[in-house]
Amino acid sequence: MALHRCPLRHQAILSPDAVAVWFEKSRITFSELDDQVVDIQRQLITAGLQAGSHLAVVSGNSLTMLRLLLACLRSGIVFCPLNPRFPAAQLEEFIKSMDCDAFYVEEREALEGLSVSGVVRITQLDSSAIMPNHSTAEMQEIGLDAEGLCDLILTSGSSGKAKAAGHCYRNHYYSAVGSQAQIPLDGHDAWLLSLPLFHVGGYAIVIRCLLAGAAIVLAPDMVAAQALNHFPVTHLSLVNTQLYRLLQTDQVSLKDTSIKVILMGGGYVSSDLVADVNTQGIRILTSYGLTESSSQACTGTPFFLDSQRLTSGQPLPHRQVRISQQGEIQVRGEVLFKGYYQCGGQCNLPLDEGWFATGNLGFFTDDGQLVVTGRRDNMFISGGENIQPEEIEKALLALPGVRQAIVVPVFDREFGQRPVAFVDSNIPDDNLNCLRSGLALRLVRFKMPERIYPWPAEAINGGLKVNRRFFYALAESWHVHQQ
Repeated sequence: MALHRCPLRHQAILSPDAVAVWFEKSRITFSELDDQVVDIQRQLITAGLQAGSHLAVVSGNSLTMLRLLLACLRSGIVFCPLNPRFPAAQLEEFIKSMDCDAFYVEEREALEGLSVSGVVRITQLDSSAIMPNHSTAEMQEIGLDAEGLCDLILTSGSSGKAKAAGHCYRNHYYSAVGSQAQIPLDGHDAWLLSLPLFHVGGYAIVIRCLLAGAAIVLAPDMVAAQALNHFPVTHLSLVNTQLYRLLQTDQVSLKDTSIKVILMGGGYVSSDLVADVNTQGIRILTSYGLTESSSQACTGTPFFLDSQRLTSGQPLPHRQVRISQQGEIQVRGEVLFKGYYQCGGQCNLPLDEGWFATGNLGFFTDDGQLVVTGRRDNMFISGGENIQPEEIEKALLALPGVRQAIVVPVFDREFGQRPVAFVDSNIPDDNLNCLRSGLALRLVRFKMPERIYPWPAEAINGGLKVNRRFFYALAESWHVHQQ
């Protein structure tokens, strides 16, 4: 069994009094965080979990979730984070399909009634037990299994149904080491945990900081502007929506903060926002990544080819990226995940001659910069979240009175793209918004259509076969007209 050194324990030995986490009005040192993680480990063992067990954690970013992530990593328990915004029925389905032995729901999430047959619910973690004990005993380095499954993180998938992507610690380690080559990070830095821990991007921030001895800034109840005013944040991961809101607020001026680097993801970055950040003397980087590559695959300074296309940087160390003959982006390397988890314990890793086909289309510029041009399927990205139109269409078709439905994206300056729907139904055109109540039971809020339009007359009268290009153009013209 290949072993890697536990990064938290290593920092607790190396710099015990350095700040590991900035949280609310307090700071937590590496030695204190290490003590807290030890106590969480004990509580998980008491709950009947052991190495190889699967633990679902239904929570937004919180100190407890961070402790659970680290306790699972150290104990060999498979960490299965889930978005608390998912409907209860969907959470239950994921908990079962991931073969979870237990699940924990953060207290502040409104999911008290969530119950999964045959799966233990950990109702609470004793707050007194997770306070640091300030042990004076000499700490020893701890080895982590580098190859064993350490997490199952959901990816939106290209088929509309989320898949559980399995990673080992080696994947996350080399992801962080490669990122360090483009984004230097050390013990004087602090990275705002602005991405959720149920996304691979949030998980990656934690590992980067631990390996570098940098602090994690945990401010779940603050918007980015407030966090920048309260904490010494030097590094920030954002999608276009978050950057747009940050630059629009009058609560903070970036040039007056500690920010050194902003890492952009999510597939869309506005050129005027990039220019605004640059004028304030802050380094801004674009990236291309995916859950299957353990976060970043490429990162670099953005260059805009035209109003719609920009570069996403060059491949980072420990990963390789190529373009197939069909124009599809393919990746491989130390960061490539173990595969999609199959109920029963197997991970399926679909490869093409050793390469993973991402479903994204793109090309390299003459100087080796990756440009992502779109998807092989119909998926699009809204505010950093992947949206598959077919999922929304199926939800619409499940509602009474709906005969046909098609969903397409329209441009949005804040979110990049937003979904709009066209519906053929027996519902009066001026009352189509009544469908929203039914959709709310089936969809996460960010997948809700921005507008629901009636089915176009030319599509009915002409017997037009559903053509997404037709609806793309129609949606843009109607959307622009109504703005």
